[in-house]
Amino acid sequence: MTALDLSSPVAVVGTGTMGQGIAQVALVAGHPVRLYDAVPGRAREAAEAIGARLDRLVQKGRLAGAERDAARARLTPADDLAELADCALVAEAVLERLDVKQRLFGELEEIVAE
Repeated sequence: MTALDLSSPVAVVGTGTMGQGIAQVALVAGHPVRLYDAVPGRAREAAEAIGARLDRLVQKGRLAGAERDAARARLTPADDLAELADCALVAEAVLERLDVKQRLFGELEEIVAE
């Protein structure tokens, strides 16, 4: 397996605790990240929460301010699944309900499959 190029966008579908954590790790690693949630406005709220956590890391001296700023600039909330079409990796972090996951994977297959 080869490493994902840092210029390759990563998508995170689902913006709860797990989704935000995945997005933050990808951001700090240097990837552009697109956040999507089926609930309107939730991706923007999650982006703000991630930004606040990055701020706390800077305050604790665990992240440089310039790194935080760069990570924030790479974070984009998405309003539609179609905005994930060019992502090299899509991480799913939605409700643990089979019907929700099946529907999501069906939609994502149409959007991101080459």
